Amino acid sequence: MTLKVWFDDDACASLLTVGVAALGAAVANGTPDVSYCRGLVDALRASCVAFRVPWRPFLADLCALLATRGALDALQAADSTLLQPGARG
Repeated sequence: MTLKVWFDDDACASLLTVGVAALGAAVANGTPDVSYCRGLVDALRASCVAFRVPWRPFLADLCALLATRGALDALQAADSTLLQPGARG
């Protein structure tokens, strides 16, 4: 049996930090590259599975944080399905 190194809240916060930074940077450089963003969202989804972080609440938190940075509108303009819970690339 292995020791539980991460608390669930720590894993979620770490993944949110990466998501906000990477998606925010993609938007800051102009029109975001949808393929890059979709790959990042898929990587975040896979990481959530690995750390047992529920995807839908995570995605809601990510969208809320992106909205406060003004990045959510640009991402949705680039591809309206990018940050939807059931959307697949």
